[in-house]
Amino acid sequence: ALLGELYASGDTAGTVLLLTIGTGIGGGYAENGVVVPPDRLGHVQLYADGKPCTCGRRGCIEVYASGTALSASVAEHRLPVRGADIWPLYAAADPNAQQAVHAWLDGLAAGIEKLYAVKPFDRLIVGGGVSDSAAFWLPALQKRLDLPVTAAKLRGDAGIIGAYYHA
Repeated sequence: ALLGELYASGDTAGTVLLLTIGTGIGGGYAENGVVVPPDRLGHVQLYADGKPCTCGRRGCIEVYASGTALSASVAEHRLPVRGADIWPLYAAADPNAQQAVHAWLDGLAAGIEKLYAVKPFDRLIVGGGVSDSAAFWLPALQKRLDLPVTAAKLRGDAGIIGAYYHA
């Protein structure tokens, strides 16, 4: 997916982190167009005494910033929709929807800052299932970060296009 995004943009210079955010968190890291084997991005510990993660540890980024975490935040705020259906309520400035999304964005921003502290990057691309709704949440995420962040251009096709470039 990262290679697909790099070649689609025509810009392979510098260091780039791609976060794929869906059920979990994955992604990749590249230096001047060369993919570096990533660590388990979603399982970098954000909070030592945080919420339990499916990996058996506590406080992983994935627990706070994945699509599953967004769905959990929606449920915690007792909204009458499922996670991915939050966006019309959020756009309409429903207070509970705003709180649910901002709680998720706080976790995502904290996770990105932690990843940056571990392995700095020049730019960040956010892909995966949540990138389909980036028009709703990306401006709020950009305000929380002092880093260049964009939504993935290729969406779900990034992996297959990246495989083509790799071959």
